[in-house]
Amino acid sequence: MCQERSPVIYFRQVKTVDPTDIIKLHRSFWNQGVAPILVLIAPDEIQVYSGLIPPTNAPTEAGKTPGLVETINRVHGRLRSFLLSVESGEYFQKAIEQEPDYIPGYINYADNLIKMGQYQQAHSLLADAYVRFNGDNGIAYYYGIALLGVRNPAKAESVFRKIPLPGSPDANSQYYYYLGEALRLQNKLPEALKFYKAGLEFALDKKKDILQKMIDDTEKKILK
Repeated sequence: MCQERSPVIYFRQVKTVDPTDIIKLHRSFWNQGVAPILVLIAPDEIQVYSGLIPPTNAPTEAGKTPGLVETINRVHGRLRSFLLSVESGEYFQKAIEQEPDYIPGYINYADNLIKMGQYQQAHSLLADAYVRFNGDNGIAYYYGIALLGVRNPAKAESVFRKIPLPGSPDANSQYYYYLGEALRLQNKLPEALKFYKAGLEFALDKKKDILQKMIDDTEKKILK
């Protein structure tokens, strides 16, 4: 299952749910970083594991695998309600409650909220996390986006300027775009134009078209 072309859930069929085997599978899933959620489909039940919770080497005293979030009875057909909880962000909220110090939990939850246009909720989530985790770059990136969404471009600019360039072409393009937006919304058009152009050098496909439009529109405003 994907959202915005990013994997969210990885489904895997298993014949039986054996804690020792599941721990090995969970560790492999964790190491690959495929998606934030692992769903194991057994003949009689469905088990949901968090890719946000680090794997361990042994089951709990109760014989359960750490990282297990929910067990769904296949007969009752609750899989659909679970998928809806992922789309709404409820699942990610539960993951944070289970592992409050695990940074990727906040990042995935914030990403989900932002994709749904819930900027105020994302801002509320990340404002505290930004301070708590000493300006972690991943949290800072989404905090900056949330700040743009709640119309605080000056603070967004300050946050983005403290983040190092991510490194990959797509991430670099997005970083420059959002920094350009923070500047444009403050009417700092020449600076915004500079960062839009920097982002265009890394952009691909539709993002290239978006940045080119921002460049054209900004140049027209500067010339007026």
